[in-house]
Amino acid sequence: GWAEWGMNSATYSYGGEHLMIDQILVSKGLCYKQGGLRTSPKELKVFRMEGLTAGRYNQPVRFGRPSSSLNTAGFSDHLPLTLRITEH
Repeated sequence: GWAEWGMNSATYSYGGEHLMIDQILVSKGLCYKQGGLRTSPKELKVFRMEGLTAGRYNQPVRFGRPSSSLNTAGFSDHLPLTLRITEH
């Protein structure tokens, strides 16, 4: 799980509960140093910057959806994940 990777963060918030429901899928070769590209669990991060979250529960600022009003200052209801991949 995410805790095993040292990820004490979340990409989504619902009802005041912070959840890590987003994933990045990588090939076995990236993790086990096969081929010219490499990564590791420590290279996985939840991307945060000022303006992405707000409110009592520090939730991602939504852009909106057809059934509600649009917030043009919003982005998504999920925070993005980043993964550094290096070439060797």
